[in-house]
Amino acid sequence: MISHVWSVLCSQSVTDAQTNNVSLFNVIEQLRVTIKDIPEGSVLFLRMPLEIMTLWERGEHDQGASGQATVDVMDATGKRLGGSEMVVDVSKAHRCRSRLVLNGIPITTSGRYVLQVALREEGDDHSRVVTEIPLEVTVTRLSAADDTEKTPLSAPSNT
Repeated sequence: MISHVWSVLCSQSVTDAQTNNVSLFNVIEQLRVTIKDIPEGSVLFLRMPLEIMTLWERGEHDQGASGQATVDVMDATGKRLGGSEMVVDVSKAHRCRSRLVLNGIPITTSGRYVLQVALREEGDDHSRVVTEIPLEVTVTRLSAADDTEKTPLSAPSNT
């Protein structure tokens, strides 16, 4: 059986070629977004580099196993906004890391989002949720009055 050890949302990860240790950069716990001209209730895709790094292991006496992990983005209301999959394979080693690279994340409203990680092992009919990564999203909407440029009453002179 495959066990989930940890999952982290970050902007970048790098694996050292000599030690095989991983470094996680800019671990993301919250996002602040300012938007305009987006109708209330619509889904906005926020383009930004994101990665989900996960560590998996098999039991000491387990034979090799593999499976498919799914990461679903759930907004603050519990609505599923999308998902992606990644391979989990502990058939050759006791542990493995999986890295899911995302181009961004869909957002709808402010609140606590959850990136739900589920695993379906080879031969299983159903997946099981192994963890939830919380993400606090704050959306600020600009009104037309907030967006107007402030022009100076008089321009500075060079005389």
